[in-house]
Amino acid sequence: MNMANKKIILAGGDNMISLVGSLVSKGYTVVAINPDRGSCARIAECSDVLVINGDPAVPQILKEADAEGADMVISAMPRDEVNLVVCELCKKQFRVGKTAAL
Repeated sequence: MNMANKKIILAGGDNMISLVGSLVSKGYTVVAINPDRGSCARIAECSDVLVINGDPAVPQILKEADAEGADMVISAMPRDEVNLVVCELCKKQFRVGKTAAL
């Protein structure tokens, strides 16, 4: 399967840096969303990825990340309820086929 056209949105912190690098090296298009500016800077340094500084549980931020065009969303924020909100928004409002809350 050709992954070059697959887009994954990752909502989370510094713990996502190795995952971002791995996905990019496999040909995925990755968008990372994080509310912490420092985390955004560290994620942006690791690879060619669009990084958005903002709350991934806010629909406007997901729209900025082009959630409608995503094949998958992985949410690994520190609070479970935030991860569930991100996944629900992506499924119901943005029609993302696959979501995962970690």
